[in-house]
Amino acid sequence: MKIKVKVFATLRDMVGWKEKEYDVEAKDIKDFLKDVVKGKLYDIIMDKDKGQLLPQYKILLNGRDIDFLGGLKTKLKDQDFIAIFPPVGGG
Repeated sequence: MKIKVKVFATLRDMVGWKEKEYDVEAKDIKDFLKDVVKGKLYDIIMDKDKGQLLPQYKILLNGRDIDFLGGLKTKLKDQDFIAIFPPVGGG
């Protein structure tokens, strides 16, 4: 299945890319991040000791916050779009 990932704002500079498409067989977002994306992005957004997303980061699946779906255990399907946002501030 094909999964597209886009990172925003400061994450782009940190990982060195804006958007990627993966051809994978991951069952859920956590497996996808851990087994497929891995490396720098995973190290930045995840608490590896607890296996949890750091609270300052937001992940949207097809425009919906995964906190209101199944969290990191949200199932993936072909053509899903994952957007990852770093903390933002302003006023």
